[in-house]
Amino acid sequence: MSNTSILLFFFFLVTVSANVCDDLREKEEEINGCGKGWKRFQRPSGGWCIKVFFEELLTQAEAEKRCQAEKATLTGFQNQTEVFHVTTTATTHLKPATGSLWVGLKRNQKCLKLKITKNCTTMNTFDWTDKFTTGTHGFIWNGGEPLNYGWNQDCVVLTVGNTGYVETLFQVGTFDDVGCEMTYKNSARAIKGFVCGKKSEK
Repeated sequence: MSNTSILLFFFFLVTVSANVCDDLREKEEEINGCGKGWKRFQRPSGGWCIKVFFEELLTQAEAEKRCQAEKATLTGFQNQTEVFHVTTTATTHLKPATGSLWVGLKRNQKCLKLKITKNCTTMNTFDWTDKFTTGTHGFIWNGGEPLNYGWNQDCVVLTVGNTGYVETLFQVGTFDDVGCEMTYKNSARAIKGFVCGKKSEK
């Protein structure tokens, strides 16, 4: 067999393999009840679908509207596995850039205008907003957070990137409380997107 024939056969195998993988991926998405591009996670209360969307410099309210347009909402995280999936997905997409993603956490009423206190701790100051996520296993705060700098940091972002830390202080894969209108334009922490969640249909 000539080198040309071998090369053509190799490309044929690669093409067939790619098509098979695409078919399997589409079949999995159909079976899991989430839809194309969504990742299904099994939670105590049932299946939950998560997807990262990339759109720069949105406010938290704008990000929530984008999720609602997808028949979803800004997602919480049931556990660290879900956080890791989103961090890895975003890092791969953005590399070598870094940034932040809006997630479904908001400061609760009893802890507004307060920093960390005996009654407002790292584990009970914020609530998941998607009405599906439970518990605090998905809380992975950056060191010293939530700080509530300026007493108006009522929303939360997830720091993403392949540098370990962003702007030396913010560890990749952790949460930071921020103002809900912040976009961090022209910063290594700039808003790069948001993470939506919805119930699985199956």
